[in-house]
Amino acid sequence: MRYPEDILKRQRDELHILHQVAGICIEASDEDDLITRCTALLGEALFTDNFGFILVDHAHTQLKLHPSYHDQPDVTQPSELPLFSSVCGKVVRTGHPILLEDVRQNADYFSVDPYTRSELSVPLKLGEQIIGVINAESRELNAFSEHDARLLMTVASQLGIAISNMRLLRSEARRRKEAETLQHATAALTSSLNLTEVLDTILVNLEQVVPYDSACVFLAEQDLLRVMDARGFPDLRAVLDKTFPAHDPLYQKIRASQRPIYLADAQREAGFHYWGNTPYVRGWMGIPLLSEGKVFGCLTVDSRTPGLYTESHAMLAQAFAHQAAIAIQNARLFDETRRQNRELLALYDTALTLGMVLDRDELLMRIGEQVYLLMAPDSMGIIWYEADQQMLEIVLVIEKGQRMEEAKGLRVPLEEAGLSGWLLKSGKSMLFNDLLTETPPVAPKHIYHPARAWLGVPIFVRGHLSGLITVQSFQPDVFDKRHLQFMEAVASQVAIALENARLFEETRRRAHQLGILNDLAREMTALLDPFALGALVTQRIQESFGYFSVSLSTLTADQQTLTLLGISGGFAVHVKPGLTHLPIEKGVIGRVARTGQLALIQDTSQDPDFYQLAGLRVRSELTVPIVSNGHLIGVLNIDSNTLNAFDETDVRLVTTIADQVAVALDNAYAYQRLQIAMGETRQRAEELSVLFNVSQAIANAPLNSEEIAIIVARQFVEVLGIQECSISLLEPDQKHLRTLVDYYVENEQGHLDSHWVGKNIPITDYPATETVLRSHIPLVVHLSDPQADPQERAYMQSRNQATLVILPLIVKGKPIGILELEHGPHARHYTAEELNLAITLANQAAIALENAQLYEELEESYLQTVLALARAMDARDTYTADHSQRLSVWAEAIAQQLGCTSEQIRAIHWAALLHDIGKIGVPDEILRKPGPLNDLEWAIMKKHPEEGAEIVAPVKRLADVAPIIRAHQEKYDGTGYPDGLKGAQIPLGARILAVVDSFSAMTDNRVYRQARTAGEALKEITRLSGVQYDPDVVNVFVNLVSKWDQT
Repeated sequence: MRYPEDILKRQRDELHILHQVAGICIEASDEDDLITRCTALLGEALFTDNFGFILVDHAHTQLKLHPSYHDQPDVTQPSELPLFSSVCGKVVRTGHPILLEDVRQNADYFSVDPYTRSELSVPLKLGEQIIGVINAESRELNAFSEHDARLLMTVASQLGIAISNMRLLRSEARRRKEAETLQHATAALTSSLNLTEVLDTILVNLEQVVPYDSACVFLAEQDLLRVMDARGFPDLRAVLDKTFPAHDPLYQKIRASQRPIYLADAQREAGFHYWGNTPYVRGWMGIPLLSEGKVFGCLTVDSRTPGLYTESHAMLAQAFAHQAAIAIQNARLFDETRRQNRELLALYDTALTLGMVLDRDELLMRIGEQVYLLMAPDSMGIIWYEADQQMLEIVLVIEKGQRMEEAKGLRVPLEEAGLSGWLLKSGKSMLFNDLLTETPPVAPKHIYHPARAWLGVPIFVRGHLSGLITVQSFQPDVFDKRHLQFMEAVASQVAIALENARLFEETRRRAHQLGILNDLAREMTALLDPFALGALVTQRIQESFGYFSVSLSTLTADQQTLTLLGISGGFAVHVKPGLTHLPIEKGVIGRVARTGQLALIQDTSQDPDFYQLAGLRVRSELTVPIVSNGHLIGVLNIDSNTLNAFDETDVRLVTTIADQVAVALDNAYAYQRLQIAMGETRQRAEELSVLFNVSQAIANAPLNSEEIAIIVARQFVEVLGIQECSISLLEPDQKHLRTLVDYYVENEQGHLDSHWVGKNIPITDYPATETVLRSHIPLVVHLSDPQADPQERAYMQSRNQATLVILPLIVKGKPIGILELEHGPHARHYTAEELNLAITLANQAAIALENAQLYEELEESYLQTVLALARAMDARDTYTADHSQRLSVWAEAIAQQLGCTSEQIRAIHWAALLHDIGKIGVPDEILRKPGPLNDLEWAIMKKHPEEGAEIVAPVKRLADVAPIIRAHQEKYDGTGYPDGLKGAQIPLGARILAVVDSFSAMTDNRVYRQARTAGEALKEITRLSGVQYDPDVVNVFVNLVSKWDQT
């Protein structure tokens, strides 16, 4: 029996304990801290043997002793107790406390301490859920009472409330943290629109939402799933870009439910496939990526911990995946928009780039590189098509970013070219998404690696199929109609650029030919050995014009055989000059030697006279006779290994060269004859030297008729010791002679008599001259000869001349004029040697004058071409067709006011007409652009002064025009282009052009602005005087415009 004092004391102790427990409940930081501190309090105050908390595990199959469980030192408690075979387990199952006075009498007791005799166990509840028990053991019998049970039940109730509050707070904190984490993670997804960066960001931030050891992003591609990005794998190379069938059971389950699926243990899941060296995977979850209600991929996370993923993880992951899907689709949309913009920009850049390139191969290389950079195919190629030979030539192959140089120049017959050959036959674009599943019209041919997807578009130039562009991928379904349309647009630009390049190259070629003819004429005139001449001519022609083979043969004295003088190119290793003789009965060369008629054969297989040398394949042939004084003396032959290789330009070129060769051969043979005669007399040696010196003088003379005539006349006067020499040329009507030069010596000084120069004299007025022109025979007239022509004698008397020699100027058997030698009042009798020398010199003079006239005609033709281009530029770049003509009028007026010479005014006139000729190479997109030019467009535009100067440079009469054209964009203060000249460094003509060109530009209407009035334009020019314009030129122009306004 207990006394009231004991009861009161116990009650006070219990209240004190409960108060302390309440304090612990308030102060504890978490559940572990709460249980540990309560165990220590109660174990020390009331239950000193074995005491503590035993909690139910997550699976609800075991009881786990809390680490703070209090034992006797000699007792080792297990970490777990059975739920279904222990007193504590029974309390958990029933929810009622159990008090055992003697544990040995209870079958449910699970013995750990063999000395334990009493046990008290009460349930620990969170509402209706039992999470464990508070257990007390004692080594004494009947150690616990009902008061102890009530006390522990009260403590358990307090702790249950405290733990419940802690869990609620922890749950709320976790949810708040999860919401913040999800917010931060999804916010990070909007930081980029680059798909690669977006995928990386998704995986990095997914780890903040759901823990994982490795993770992947899968995107669907038709019937495949492709790993687009991965993180955490042992070897990322084994994972990235790997594909799986889209009918994978787990993916199909995700796709059907549109919800996450998680596996507690992947090793126990029959449908789970290990890959990427990931045997560690236990926990696994797949989260769908949704867009517009459809699954287009998924995220997967892997964990080494089984059972890691829960429904809570699934909900968080799905919320994150929704944002990830939006980010991926936005990035894809951005990529598509950027791709379209790149295509448009690429087409524009391509137009600019092609405008700067005029070489075919370089042009095709550049367009190929731009297409590769934009489309990034696995392989691409550009192929040129030679229709006449049914042959394809590979210009460019790029594979995996590398240019395959060994493929360049490879030639493939059309019938062996696979899909490329088929496209060229059809002339239509072709697209194959998968060559393994589709049936192409012919079997594909691959240079390196076989392709799956193939796209090709033809290139048409002037309506003719000229080549194709192909792009290929080693994966199927890479290209679509958008790529096809883009490639067709590129092909159209290439065609335009190639035609522009052809036109520009034609202009350059004509200028180049003009220069070569000039140089060749000089070199030939200086050579007096036929074999050296043959070697020079054939080598120059073959190297300069790229012909396959060139040969020069001369007819022997018996007129039955041709002797090879020189050969260069394809046949040079088979025949030797001087040792090779061709009978005129055989071959095309023999036919030309027999008939004297030019032969142009575009397909040698169709000519019965043509015979092919073994091992060489000649497809076209051009053979031209070499004629001197009406007699065939040789043959110039050109061979090509392509069909239809020659046109009218080649015919004119080779014919002109043949005429030059005829003169040179005449000189060479004359030189040989003189060499033979040198041993006979010293006089012959001197004549030979004279002939050579005259040849050199003529060779070094510019190809200008008047200047050559002056040189020839002076040489005759000096060599023959005569008083006067005049040269007259037949007019086109063949009835009049026009005196070109009259050179005479007085007081040992040479002079030019202008009295007769330029005058037309009827031939019929001088019968002796008419006879010389008709007979081609020189005539010596003596004033003392009564039988001489009266007209000639009267002429001689009027000029006080005792002897007159009239020499015909003969070229290719036709007279072109006469050369007259006058000796003053003392008669002179010519020896045969002197007369022969005079005739030889006259023949040289005739050829030189004829060459000069031919050169002047070619130069005039080239000049007319340049003028046509200038007029075309006016039509392209201005709004008035007479732009350049108006500039020339204004510029000439300024030049006259500034006191320029007639030569300077003529140069300024031509410069005004041709100043913008260089814009032929500038694309219309730049010339007619309504807005300001960008840096690349300016770079192209700024080239036109230099290119204009280059175009007119070959024309000798425009030698002083080219510097003006080059400098017409220079500014007075040195800020212009191309050379940054300043002030007087700029040619005066260019300074004049700068003013009148600006005035014209300001007063013409433009698409982007209205024209200014003349007054406004003059005001602007005056403002820039001394900065952009020469002040002297500005003052003169302002005054001129004022006078013009008044009139």
